[in-house]
Amino acid sequence: MPIFAAPSSSPRLETLDIIRVGLSLDVYRQGQVWAQLLQQNSSQSDALQVGTALQMDPAFYPTIAEDKDMAWAQRKANALELALRGLPERWAIPTLTVVRDYDPTVPRLRFSPERASISLNGMADRTMGPAGLHWHRSKPLRPGVICNSTPEEFVEYLFSVFEKNPDMPALLVYAVDGFGMFYAMGSRNDKRKGVATGPRQPGELTDAVTAIVFARPERLDWLRGFAKYTKPHKNDIDPAFTGWRRDPPYSFQPSPWFPQPITERGFQQWDRLTPLARLHRPVEVSLQSDSIPLKGEARHAAIANAWTQAVTPLAHAPTRVFYDAGLNRSALADLLPALQMADSSLDLLASDQSYDLTQRLGDTGAASPFVGIALATMASYLNADTSAIVPLRRDDRVTVITISSPTPGQKPANDPFGVKLRPQTRTLSEAPSPEFLQRFAELTQESARNAPPPARYVDPEKIAAEKCLLDQFIAGGPSMDLLGESEK
Repeated sequence: MPIFAAPSSSPRLETLDIIRVGLSLDVYRQGQVWAQLLQQNSSQSDALQVGTALQMDPAFYPTIAEDKDMAWAQRKANALELALRGLPERWAIPTLTVVRDYDPTVPRLRFSPERASISLNGMADRTMGPAGLHWHRSKPLRPGVICNSTPEEFVEYLFSVFEKNPDMPALLVYAVDGFGMFYAMGSRNDKRKGVATGPRQPGELTDAVTAIVFARPERLDWLRGFAKYTKPHKNDIDPAFTGWRRDPPYSFQPSPWFPQPITERGFQQWDRLTPLARLHRPVEVSLQSDSIPLKGEARHAAIANAWTQAVTPLAHAPTRVFYDAGLNRSALADLLPALQMADSSLDLLASDQSYDLTQRLGDTGAASPFVGIALATMASYLNADTSAIVPLRRDDRVTVITISSPTPGQKPANDPFGVKLRPQTRTLSEAPSPEFLQRFAELTQESARNAPPPARYVDPEKIAAEKCLLDQFIAGGPSMDLLGESEK
């Protein structure tokens, strides 16, 4: 029997769909990052010998502060556009922003706590315009911004957010880090990792921006029965609700995330969003005993335990792993013996199975776990298999995150990770934006509606004959017979 009310509770969730991904990393966008990693694999099979995938040519990087700011703004906008371009318009998507640590008590802060709060809470919404997403909306979820330089535990929090909001079908996570964020969130006393004006510095943070949309599409089912009763918008591409075409036979009860029903046009947009991958609930294991960090074999056994718990429920074991221990420490020193203890078949010395994110992409800071999730989504979607992400920057706990294909064993025919940006976001382009084309079409339709009705058609030969008679009448005076018979 159909249900026409929003769900009031949620069971414990074990998976979330990933329906959109946007990735800006250094000079690369979207699938370009994965393509660079694959190119490295083909040229160097030994994971220990793989170098950086970033560009080494200084010509790729601006050196003037204003140009660096523009590049940073474009990276933030591009990631958001790539993630949200296909998302339903007019609906305010719940948003959580992830950035690096911020301590409001530190002396000589560059941004006051008040300024930082305003800037960070509105960052996603302010970026909509530069991203060309003029009809899209975001709504920050409490706490709105997660300030945590090692935010892998936040992935578990996503599941609880969905469980606490049973009518919420989708959630945007916007993870941002780089030199600009380090500068804004830090103190004037901090040692900089880079310079505002000048060439890129060794060890400088990699600009990394990810925008990922997680979803539970079945939560829209209760709204489908109302769609056919909604009034179509006068602009047929606009999904906004403007009223009822006719009253539905059942009462619409607003829910927290849907104060209005979804129109038929709105469902067309929602239904285009097929899953790219499935995020499985992560497994966290402590790396401490009585608040004392585990060492050696005990530490490796704890990591092995986390791995086993994460991969055992999966239909297929991971075929690759993305991991990151940060700078100045070896991730393989922990992960290699741990996976051997867990009897994993992964070869961490093979470059096509082993991806050290810091080694290949530099220090991506607080964005690192989500860079791993974005890359794992691309890899598992295109190869119809399973990937794992193991952030190893923390000494007190380890988190194992797994990503699986929605169609395991069936490789897709398309690649949705191409770089397709709106024309107005490119520096040099004369192509009109979609918004301009839409407005032009509206003005054309309005002009056609307001135009006077066309004149009644009259045969040109009849007009010529009547004109000839009129000329004869004027020339002949009152005695002219318009019927063609002259006066006797």
